[in-house]
Amino acid sequence: MVAALAKLDPRRLQGPRYGYWAWELPKAPAAWMKDAGLVEEIWAPSRYTAEAFGDAAAPVRVVPHPFFLEDYRDIPPEPRPPGFLAVALFDFNSSAARKNPEGVIAAFAKAFGEDAGAQLILKTQNGARFPQALAALRALAPANVTIEDATWSYGRVKRLIAAADVLVSLHRAEGFGLTPAEAMALGTPVIATAWSGNLDFMDETCALMVPARSVPVEDPQGIYRGQIWAEPDLEAAAEALRRLRVKPELGRRLAEAGKRRIAERLSPQAWFTTLPDTVKQAAMAATRG
Repeated sequence: MVAALAKLDPRRLQGPRYGYWAWELPKAPAAWMKDAGLVEEIWAPSRYTAEAFGDAAAPVRVVPHPFFLEDYRDIPPEPRPPGFLAVALFDFNSSAARKNPEGVIAAFAKAFGEDAGAQLILKTQNGARFPQALAALRALAPANVTIEDATWSYGRVKRLIAAADVLVSLHRAEGFGLTPAEAMALGTPVIATAWSGNLDFMDETCALMVPARSVPVEDPQGIYRGQIWAEPDLEAAAEALRRLRVKPELGRRLAEAGKRRIAERLSPQAWFTTLPDTVKQAAMAATRG
């Protein structure tokens, strides 16, 4: 989007111009700062991302992704194995190092070993584009971890999350944290790294938060370079998994608290309040018209 915008002559763009930009590291690329001069405002999906644009030539406003809650109600769960089920999802195109599936597998193994009564489904896509990385991930997986690399419909992805006892996101950085937010909207408990964009809608009252330390970025895919991101505590993540397995009432409490939090902070009504007054007025006038 930024590249396309940079090719336009700003004099040909009519009316206010807003750029909705997402970035996953603490500081956005320098080239983006120059492109910010083409818009009246930058909209960022989280406070974390907004801070990454702190040196931009345009004001920055936090405008999170809105959640239409009716899209997450009454989702029939995907067929699942018996016992305790954890789920994690990521796209290889989004940087496997950033999403940290190795950390999820390691934490699950610390928690349960090869206990067949606990299963992890790691749903990936675009692994065929990175066959060595996918093969290395499969080599790490014990017998109770299934790696499913395929492109599914969005409905099936929601059904998988809805079927799980927990969604695990041991990310090293998130500009927003869409998948954990979707899990909360679906009523699935979440274990997540306590760092970056997901902190806008997630805390210890509605999820199990995994502490992390800052480390230099190392991304074998080369998608991200320089700066820092998080290294989650895998022992803490394993303990969170064990707690959810032995305390189903904890999972139920977190599920309800997660749904409430998404309704409070990410509903279309909450989203509308974050918009500039001129945009609100135009939207209301269009609705009346």
